[in-house]
Order: sequence, then C-alpha cells, then structure tokens
Amino acid sequence: MTANDGSTGVTECDSYLDQYEVCMQATLPSHQFTQQQNGIRRQRTAWKTLAESPFKKQALAHVCRQAITTARGEFQTCTWTGGL
Repeated sequence: MTANDGSTGVTECDSYLDQYEVCMQATLPSHQFTQQQNGIRRQRTAWKTLAESPFKKQALAHVCRQAITTARGEFQTCTWTGGL
C-alpha cells in the first residue's frame, strides 16, 4: 500500500510514484524502504509544485510515462502499468 501523501496533480506521475513505492516496498529491506519512501514524498511534492500550468502538467505526464517505461526495464520483478 502506498503512502497517503497526496496527488501531484498529474495522473501519470501519481501512478508512477505509487507503483514505484509498491515495488520498493516489496524488494527492499525495511530500513532502505523508509529512505526510499522519504524520497518518493519529496518527489511528489516537487512535481506538485511544478504542475502549476497546463503546459507543465503535460510535460510532467510525458516524463512520468517515460519513467514507468524505464522502471519496467530496471525493476523486472515488479508489475508496471502505463508508460510509453
């Protein structure tokens, strides 16, 4: 289950961060997962701040779809939906 730390305002980015968190929780020891989870929260906040205009939201959506595609190759033991 992912942290309830809000939406970035970009569906694709929320999806990526949620899937990444689930993947890390399943694959990392608990002390490393806690560090990753803090990073995920910081990323969510940063993307929320960036998603201030329709153009920036569209650009972030593309970045996050690409991130899902990249993660699918890097973390093959996890299930990833979406992407490019």
